[in-house]
Amino acid sequence: PACDPMADGDSNTTVNLTDSIFILNFLFLGGPGPLFLSDAEVEACEDREPLIRAAAVLGVGLSGKDPETILRHATRKERDATVRGYAALALGIAGAAPSAPDLIELMQRDTDMEVRGCAALALGRIQAPGGVEALGEALLSRRSSFVADYAAISLGLTGRKEALAPLLRGLD
Repeated sequence: PACDPMADGDSNTTVNLTDSIFILNFLFLGGPGPLFLSDAEVEACEDREPLIRAAAVLGVGLSGKDPETILRHATRKERDATVRGYAALALGIAGAAPSAPDLIELMQRDTDMEVRGCAALALGRIQAPGGVEALGEALLSRRSSFVADYAAISLGLTGRKEALAPLLRGLD
């Protein structure tokens, strides 16, 4: 598995930070096929340390095991913006098309522009039907150039003909 749980002095399950970082490297460098995570590793998504939660949420996304866990961390109920952003990316990696409405809301309403950008990338990757319209609005609204840039990239990722119109309008 990508993360090896270790028992600490109180017999609570935690995840070794080095192993959590492996998940991040796996995302960017590729790896030996799908991840198979234990229940303890999925529980690391609830760890008190934000970096461990973020890495664990990405691991769950790579495994395709538990999209509900990822979705819970993608909402504004998760206080840490890094975890929310990684959760949005994990939904995209998992191809969780049913999460499109939640990703659209995250892209439109999150207080952190990087989280909104991650949600835009996830929408492009899952190619959800309502995603093209929302991405087009994000591109053309120019509320945030950061989010608009990621919306443009994501419109291209969808490969849909209807994505061309907002991309062309964005050039004006």
